[in-house]
Amino acid sequence: MRIPRMANLIVLIGLLVTAAGCTTVGANVPQEVDWRSGKLRHLFQYVGTYNFEAIFDDPFVRRAMEELLGDNVSHLLQNLKSRGSIEIEGQYLALWGQKPHEGHLENAILVINVYDGKIHAGIFSNGQTTIFSKVDKETADYFQPEVVYGFLPEALRRWVRWDEIEELMKSVPKTNFRWVR
Repeated sequence: MRIPRMANLIVLIGLLVTAAGCTTVGANVPQEVDWRSGKLRHLFQYVGTYNFEAIFDDPFVRRAMEELLGDNVSHLLQNLKSRGSIEIEGQYLALWGQKPHEGHLENAILVINVYDGKIHAGIFSNGQTTIFSKVDKETADYFQPEVVYGFLPEALRRWVRWDEIEELMKSVPKTNFRWVR
C-alpha cells in the first residue's frame, strides 16, 4: 500500500512544481504591445506608400527632426528625394532614400518609433556615415560605443552596414551550407 501513496505524492509534487513553474514563467513573459496604440499611430496609414511628405509634415515628426538634426534637416530631406515605400519594422517606420542620380554618394534614412515618438536618422555623404540618435548621458557614459550602437533600431544598423551586407549576400556561405541539385 505504500507504493500507491508514494506514487500519488510524487504525482502531486510534480503537478505543484509544474504549476508553480508555469505561473513563474507566465509572469515573466512580456505582454504583447499593440504599436498601433502609440503616440504616432496615425502614421501607420502611410506604410507601403511613397508619401514621405505626409510624415515630414507631421508636426511632431517635424519638431523631433529639427531637435535631433538641427541644420542637417535639409540635407536629410535632400538625400531622401528618390525613395522606396515607407516600411514598418516592429514599432518603427523606416524611410530610406537617396539624392537623385547620386545614390552611391548621398543617401539617408529616417527611423521613427511610432509608439514613443523617438526618431533616429542617418546621412551618408562624401564617404562618411553620420548617425543622429539621442542616447541619454547615463547610458552613453556607462556603456562602450559598440554596446550603445546595439541599442539602435535594426533598420538603422542595417542601413549603416548596407555595403557590407550587399557584398556578403553575393558570396556563397562558407560553413553549414549544402546545395542539393
